[in-house]
Amino acid sequence: MGGSVRIPAAFCGVVGSKPSLGRIPMTILPSVFDNISHFGPLARSVGDAVAFMQAASGASDEDISSVPLDFSAALVADGSIVGKRLALSIDLGYYEVQPQVEAELRAAVERLQRAGAVVDELPMRWTRAVNDQWFDLWCVFMAAFFADRLALHRDRMDPAVVAIIDRGLGMNTTAYKRIELLRTGMWRDLAELFRSYDALLCPTCAVTAPGIADTYDDYVSDSAAGRYRGLDMTCPFNLVPQCPAISVPIGFASDGLPVGLQIVGPPYRDETLLALALRA
Repeated sequence: MGGSVRIPAAFCGVVGSKPSLGRIPMTILPSVFDNISHFGPLARSVGDAVAFMQAASGASDEDISSVPLDFSAALVADGSIVGKRLALSIDLGYYEVQPQVEAELRAAVERLQRAGAVVDELPMRWTRAVNDQWFDLWCVFMAAFFADRLALHRDRMDPAVVAIIDRGLGMNTTAYKRIELLRTGMWRDLAELFRSYDALLCPTCAVTAPGIADTYDDYVSDSAAGRYRGLDMTCPFNLVPQCPAISVPIGFASDGLPVGLQIVGPPYRDETLLALALRA
């Protein structure tokens, strides 16, 4: 629930969309007040993702956070990229991005420009604190909902999951609440950006698909230059969950592995985002 649709989409060369919070009712969690979890499609094409949204979105009493917005496939089909203003950030201010990923992203940007979009590369002031505090939030989520499993199944559970739950159980409640301050700053940055731009472009993942023996812990270090050697660039946008985000395949690195472009939009502008993805 920090990129579980967009990350596999980028690594497998398909489309993956995180709709705005509440566009698709979330009905499988113990709490209906959670605000980081989304249903969204993994699809062969943007058109298939649009069909999924048309079928699945809408308000439901099962989810108090669901929003009463009808999804319009016509808005996606009729949308034009000509004159759209797009902001570009290769690194979100702090990631170390694989050169092949950056090269494919810049090639995709050139295609968007040739199609009539205006793309400006902008500096971002975010830091690794985004990912670190996202992880704290995730650990508390797992502990709150699943810590009761430890008493019965600790020895049979994945040690990584056990460690996450234990970390969540030990989280300082005041520090946990202060994560909202970082999230607020992120939203203010994006709100300022969206006053001038229709969407933000960045990589979906900073690297191509890792080897099967790798673990997430292999992607939480800093380089000698102080850049974050992270795997995905998706979890930041679950900290601002009202903003939709979609991963679109844009090409292949020299090793033959797919690269994904992540497009992030203003809250509840899912149709606009899918229209851009359709033409990316």
